[in-house]
Amino acid sequence: MTYLRPRNSADFIEQKEANLKDSHVMLNLHLAGLEDGEYTFVVKTNNQFFIKHFLITSGDLVCEKVGGKEVLSINRQIQTVD
Repeated sequence: MTYLRPRNSADFIEQKEANLKDSHVMLNLHLAGLEDGEYTFVVKTNNQFFIKHFLITSGDLVCEKVGGKEVLSINRQIQTVD
């Protein structure tokens, strides 16, 4: 199982089953709707845990051209923490 939660909370934002029999696993996490802050990603196998903490921060509001139209977007960064 994989879990995504705010770092200082036990409430899960997202929870997915993954086939961990393979040596490589790919998961798509939907982070666009998350507020700035620290989050924890957990992978749980039968007898082991892999835990990674990360920080999401928003930058400046940017105006870009997409398909010939101007669109406002926010530059967001994801940084691993310990």
